Amino acid sequence: RILGIRELSAQAEQLEDAGKAGDLSLIQERTPTLLSLYRAYLSRLNFLKKDAAPEAEDDRPLADFAVMHDAYSTLKEVASYMDYDAVEMVLESLKEYRLSPQDQKKIDQIERKLRALDWDAIEAFLMEE
Repeated sequence: RILGIRELSAQAEQLEDAGKAGDLSLIQERTPTLLSLYRAYLSRLNFLKKDAAPEAEDDRPLADFAVMHDAYSTLKEVASYMDYDAVEMVLESLKEYRLSPQDQKKIDQIERKLRALDWDAIEAFLMEE
């Protein structure tokens, strides 16, 4: 709303209301459309990043093999139960670490699949790990 993107705002509000009402079918039906529109606006507004201040040096510790192994193992387990909150908690805990580019890419993919509520894709992706 702040950016004046009314269509995106209206769709997000509808999904928020569906969530409050527990209407999972509406959420599953409309989330891909919302995400597609959101991504389209991200690319349109990408020029704003050029003016952003340079990021400070990242002083978080690097996630080692043990951290990532635990994270992937936990994700496999909780995703099999479709436990959104638990998956989100694991993803959030990983933000305390710097991830290798390869692991960051994997975690980003899992997060996208989670936002789309694509549990089958999450499980299939994690089985490759």
